[in-house]
Amino acid sequence: MKKTPYLVFSTLIVLSILLSGCQPATAKPAGELKKVTIVADWPTPWVGFIPWLVAQEKGFYQEEGLTVETILPATVADPPKYVALGKADFAYTTQLDVILGRAAGIPIVSTAAVFRYNNWGIIYPKDGLIQSLADIKTLSLYENTWDHSCFNAMMAHEGLNVEDVKILPSTSDTVPLFLAGKVDAIGGITNAEQTEVLITGGKETNIFMGRDYGVPDVYVYVFASSNQFLDENPETAAKFMRATLKGLQYSVENPDEALAIFETLYPDALSKEYAQASWDATLPVFKTDVYGYQDPALWVEVQDFMLSIGLIDTTSPVEELFTNEFVNK
Repeated sequence: MKKTPYLVFSTLIVLSILLSGCQPATAKPAGELKKVTIVADWPTPWVGFIPWLVAQEKGFYQEEGLTVETILPATVADPPKYVALGKADFAYTTQLDVILGRAAGIPIVSTAAVFRYNNWGIIYPKDGLIQSLADIKTLSLYENTWDHSCFNAMMAHEGLNVEDVKILPSTSDTVPLFLAGKVDAIGGITNAEQTEVLITGGKETNIFMGRDYGVPDVYVYVFASSNQFLDENPETAAKFMRATLKGLQYSVENPDEALAIFETLYPDALSKEYAQASWDATLPVFKTDVYGYQDPALWVEVQDFMLSIGLIDTTSPVEELFTNEFVNK
């Protein structure tokens, strides 16, 4: 399975939105559970869905008078469109999507951070000759601005010339090239490509983490909604986020039960071996002391970095990018 968030960014810039057609939700009869929709980040289920699946199955949403429907997007670029057009109430999307969306005039706002640190980096064989970035001669990266910009920043951080590395771009999955010995290393994240290499190819790897080489420590995944939904449904939004963050924390504290819930709901999505390995690699990036909290300084740092590498050409006030109002501090 391939699971990398950074493939989504190139299409957001051309997003065209007609918000006038968005309508507020119809009131529900007293006593009936109110449906809230969340659009996932990926067209096929993966362990990143676990926090809200656990919240649903453990009754956390029901306690709030809600029931939640998961929408699988047609493509990885769709989640911001769904919330902006009112086709979903919330999105499981990336911090970078929110910044790109605001820069493009899309009224999307992050309501909670999910990943606590940037787990993207350059993956290389554990038993090979690579000891530093300088030893990499061939590399496969996804064909998007983010991966290439991050690698360039890492090389610059080490005083190295990116022209000394032959880069083979990939539009779908870098792992096959790596397993076939076509490249020395690949770009990816710990709970996707690095896990895939281990489970599919049986190869152990190390990773040069981008955050150790000048790349901002982005939150990667966040929950997000539109300004319109939050303004028109503040009580529902608060209930949804309270139950969802409860599900996130419960998942970390009860990992075996959480994974079992995912496998029961989506028995054919992943092999048991891959699901377990991916979940094991995801737990460290979920775990934190204050679930959902977002640091304003990090939003400023990430937005400034995106401006410096040309992903955006304008910045937004930081208070428009995210809110901590749903976080229990």
